[in-house]
Amino acid sequence: DVFARGPHGSLLHKWWNGQDWSGFFSLGMPSTEHKDRPWIPFTGTVAACSSGPRRLDVFARAVDGNLYHSSLQGLHD
Repeated sequence: DVFARGPHGSLLHKWWNGQDWSGFFSLGMPSTEHKDRPWIPFTGTVAACSSGPRRLDVFARAVDGNLYHSSLQGLHD
């Protein structure tokens, strides 16, 4: 699995299926309640680890200074 920050600050994910790499799939950005800025772009390095079989935990810091976490479960082999 590969995680990256997209050109506008979204979190991107791609994976190897045993034969080919997928394209990048956007996991998006954290949302806010502000109408003038509904999304908070990520900045800096993305970190990922596995806390169990077929599970990934992804961590990234956004421009608001907060560290965000997302769990991906039921992943491919």
